[in-house]
Amino acid sequence: MNDFASVSKLEATFVTKYFMNAHELIMMLPERYQPDLLEGEINSLIHIILTNELDEVKSYSVRLENEKCTVSEFLQGEPNCTIKANDTDYADVELGKANAQWALLTGKISCDNLFELVRFIGFFKRMNIE
Repeated sequence: MNDFASVSKLEATFVTKYFMNAHELIMMLPERYQPDLLEGEINSLIHIILTNELDEVKSYSVRLENEKCTVSEFLQGEPNCTIKANDTDYADVELGKANAQWALLTGKISCDNLFELVRFIGFFKRMNIE
């Protein structure tokens, strides 16, 4: 018999974060956005293209416009940067289970504008499971 009442808040937070998938992580970007870190203005569009183990493709557009972050579940507009990855590799990096630099160097995650990627990720709270 499972006694969920006995699960601590810390354990529940760990389980929730640890088992989040790439889709959930991307859809949470607006909640994790930190516009107070902006110095000046930003108007950036990032495309994220993920594949799963069945080679199915899921695409997202993430737009940052100053204090606003929006996510669409399709590609729209001309991106400043396109990120491509396997959905598991993407989630592992977001959750801190894999090293982002190593994922880029080994080709598990690719992007066509590294400067824009580094700038982009700096505006979001980390989801590390540590």
